[in-house]
Amino acid sequence: GAPLEHRVTFESVELLDPEGRATAVHLERNPITVRVVLRCHQRIDEELEIFSRARTLDDTWVFAALGGRHHVTLERGLWATEFTMEPNPLRPGSYQLEFFCLTRIAQDYVPAAITFRIETNQLPTDDPRYAQGSEYGLVRVSYPWTPLAPATDAGAGLPDAP
Repeated sequence: GAPLEHRVTFESVELLDPEGRATAVHLERNPITVRVVLRCHQRIDEELEIFSRARTLDDTWVFAALGGRHHVTLERGLWATEFTMEPNPLRPGSYQLEFFCLTRIAQDYVPAAITFRIETNQLPTDDPRYAQGSEYGLVRVSYPWTPLAPATDAGAGLPDAP
């Protein structure tokens, strides 16, 4: 990619649990606050965007948390920002976050800033299949099906089997 200008750089990133404690292990469904500290090396008065992408350790992209472009005036020093994964749909497994900081050009990029793990958090009402492996996906959703009812037509049909 293009060279990084490094007028603004990432200083640290922490993942905070609901009690505000920094930890790399989080329970399924619990919100996770992603707190980033930036170091501004010289005064900035321009559009700035910070964003993060999450991926599995085998490089499947899961989501992007886009900060949006905002005009900021930053003096030299440390600046903090955060976003909260709430609801947190991630299923048990290990994930990694990368971070970008852009003005009109790229300022900083940290491809593997932090790795974290989601552990199972079974509720008595859960379908027990959700406690098992990755064949049920990267994210947990709750999409209830309606009761079966008489159909008035067969619909559009399905593609033929290969």
